[in-house]
Amino acid sequence: MRNFRLNRPHMAYAHEPSLRTDIAGDPGMNVGHWVGLVIGAMVLLIVVAALFTPLQNALASYAGNETTFGPILQTVVPILIGTGILLAFVFGFLPKVRGK
Repeated sequence: MRNFRLNRPHMAYAHEPSLRTDIAGDPGMNVGHWVGLVIGAMVLLIVVAALFTPLQNALASYAGNETTFGPILQTVVPILIGTGILLAFVFGFLPKVRGK
């Protein structure tokens, strides 16, 4: 049976940064980033919701006139808009990677 000394800290804490030893307490995103993220998401949701019905109507009209390419656009355009919005938020609001 080993004799463990409880009054001596584990040596890994001295070299590895962790929440216990991080006295700077940098979370990576400050309050301004979170406020910008929430307000930006709400504004974007309102704008996309207002413009989605006219977009769908225009795509349906185009799909009725153009039988080859119209139905493809009717399916692909909303997916591309959603992907573009997601990528814009990811690149805009994730903290930048800091090189050492």
